[in-house]
Amino acid sequence: MLKIVKVTKKRGVHRILVVRQNSISVRPILFSFLLTACFIKASSQVNTEAFLAGFKTLTLVDSSRLYKADTPIADRLHFRPLDLDVWYPSLEKKNYSMVFGDLLKLFELRANKYQDKDDYTGITAELALQFALESGLKPENARDLLVIKTNSYRNSIPTREKMPLILYMAGLNGMSFENYKLLEHLAESGYVVLSISSVGRYPGNMTDKKADMMEQVYDAEYAINALKNQNEIQIDFEKMAVIGYSWGGMSAGVLISRNAEIKALVSLDGSENHVFGESEDDDKNLKEIVGSALLNERIKDISYLYLKSGNSNSPRPVDQYSYYDKVQIKKYYLCFTNSGHEDLSCIPFLLNSSSHKLDIYNNVLQSTRLFLHKELKNIEGFDDYYNELKRSDKITTSLIKPEKTGTNAMPLKGTVFDSYTGKPLPYVNIGTLEAEIGTVTNESGQFEIRITDASVNDSLRISMIGYKSQVYKINELLALKDGVTIKLAKDINQLKEVLVTSKKLRKKVLGNKTTSKFLSTPFNNLLGTEMGIKIPVRTQPVFVDAFNFHISYNRLSTRVWFRLNIYDMKNGRPFQNILSQNILIPVAAKQTGLISVDLKPYDISLADDVIVTLEWIKNETEPKRGEALYLSASLLSNGTFVKRSSQARIVKRNSLGVAFNLNVRY
Repeated sequence: MLKIVKVTKKRGVHRILVVRQNSISVRPILFSFLLTACFIKASSQVNTEAFLAGFKTLTLVDSSRLYKADTPIADRLHFRPLDLDVWYPSLEKKNYSMVFGDLLKLFELRANKYQDKDDYTGITAELALQFALESGLKPENARDLLVIKTNSYRNSIPTREKMPLILYMAGLNGMSFENYKLLEHLAESGYVVLSISSVGRYPGNMTDKKADMMEQVYDAEYAINALKNQNEIQIDFEKMAVIGYSWGGMSAGVLISRNAEIKALVSLDGSENHVFGESEDDDKNLKEIVGSALLNERIKDISYLYLKSGNSNSPRPVDQYSYYDKVQIKKYYLCFTNSGHEDLSCIPFLLNSSSHKLDIYNNVLQSTRLFLHKELKNIEGFDDYYNELKRSDKITTSLIKPEKTGTNAMPLKGTVFDSYTGKPLPYVNIGTLEAEIGTVTNESGQFEIRITDASVNDSLRISMIGYKSQVYKINELLALKDGVTIKLAKDINQLKEVLVTSKKLRKKVLGNKTTSKFLSTPFNNLLGTEMGIKIPVRTQPVFVDAFNFHISYNRLSTRVWFRLNIYDMKNGRPFQNILSQNILIPVAAKQTGLISVDLKPYDISLADDVIVTLEWIKNETEPKRGEALYLSASLLSNGTFVKRSSQARIVKRNSLGVAFNLNVRY
């Protein structure tokens, strides 16, 4: 099945529709894709819309590959099914142009077609409704999104001239609609574009495992042969290129290693360049692919354009695999600073996004088109455009290099006590300040943290709700022969007084109320990690009655505990935890659905916006490899705040918003 299940970092396991939006705009003018003023000169050298964009779907079956095991040959899922979206140059309209809802409907149909266990009928309406609601529109406005016109004409008559072929490798569990505007734009510019959906092994839920990734590669190779055996669309197979978005970048890199006739690669935040450290399982899967030599680092006679999103607040990577850095070919690199992964998809064009985000995608469109013109059609224009982009203060061509780190690791063990009572303190946050290595003390106040030789000169911070934080030099703690003993003193920090009038109070729910199982995001199960969202209180004082969250999937075989944290804000960022005591929330093995926590006994009152997070602090037993917990999410405009370890910074991901909300009275 095709489904959106995970949102993580840009380099690692990448998930489709990591979207940040502000509001929906249904005005067709958003799709005119005019260049910003500073780039008009470079792009005016070529005609960007010489053709109409025709569209058709090819429904195929690869009988050389088994899809669902232990089924009779007549079973519709026995052999590998393929649904290929093709954009192509056309000179004559046959039908009216499609609407965005047509592409979403294809996504829904395939979600059901590629599996036989769940019913995903209604995904189209759910997606549209979430776009509308989270953008502040009324539910009835959801239909407006679905009827936005594209410039794609279904079954339009193809031109008889042979055109170069572009293969588009979609992101994880993704499909053509995630970047249809780019595919449409290339067809208008004289290319046949074949979109390869990201569908892993049965039941069609793509993962970052090598076997699933190779299914997309095999799909592309089968699709090329299928196009060679048809005569309706004329294709010049001596001029081929591949575009990979997100996880599709890894598939694209493997594809060019296996097919010498492909002459150019465009990667949009592709995973062939991967930062390690976010997930142990993800790192293992990516290292298996890298170690298998599927990516040919000695490749020749190919050109490579890598377009990357970036953020100045992102931590510097400590380890990474960079295919771009390793290959010695003609290559170009552009990093759009202050951008999110979603900005390299076309989704922001469906929304009333900022001019900065619109400019980013305009640059993606034009740099991709001009690069392919140069490599496949010998049309000039890319070099001037590329050099112009390099002069922008919003773009950099400098590669982000990983920090040097050692491979040796030594254990640092200790116990944390209350300085007044002498009792051990459970669930204390322990972590380095620079390397983002962290953990939480157990019920006996004990902790163990692995320190690499590169972190010996780092500092260790110890903090807990209701206590004063302490910072120590790690090299001094390692020198202690009798073990580390930490004593924390109470911090007398009262909540700000909030005045609420005596009038009859009204009830309200603040935050993200979705209970979607279709859109969800995983919770990293490292002790001390946090995930949460901004909840707008504005200036209306409120009493907090309950905290609610929704678990969509739970594959854990053990009971776990979370700590609720509520942070006030400073300069739009989380500042201090306003709670004075631990509020622990247990989640049973396999437990799913809505979980509500009564907060009335804690007398919490708020007068300003806050960041509400859950922090993973305890496992009854160690979770098994591959087990995971997924929280419902939606296309929330403010995104999700994440802390990767106990003392790491809380950073905002411009992506799906996790389903946290508060019941309040005001």
